[in-house]
Amino acid sequence: GYYTVILVATNDEGCTDSISKNLFVENIVTAYVPNAFTPNGDGINDEFGVTGYSISGYDLQIFNRWGQIVFQSSGPFDSWNGSDSDGGKAPSGVYTFQFRIHNYRENSTRTGVVTLVR
Repeated sequence: GYYTVILVATNDEGCTDSISKNLFVENIVTAYVPNAFTPNGDGINDEFGVTGYSISGYDLQIFNRWGQIVFQSSGPFDSWNGSDSDGGKAPSGVYTFQFRIHNYRENSTRTGVVTLVR
């Protein structure tokens, strides 16, 4: 939004002057994606998902090394807990992910890899 920024300056003799300008601050969407996670129940890095600033949700898909979907989000902030598509524990290894942030103006899909460590 727009904000009014005011600069007030005073010299050594006590004379004061000021200037104000309107400044537009754009809402910037940022996304952070970890490169590994450890779903071992210790409460640290137990799930894989997208975090960031000004995100209203995302669509996330996780693929195994054969290109099969092992996880697909159904809610705006769903994260992967390391399960396979049958609900069992997915094996340690490297998985490909794909996500699209809902309110990102370009609506582009991002891809990468994540390592599941057991």
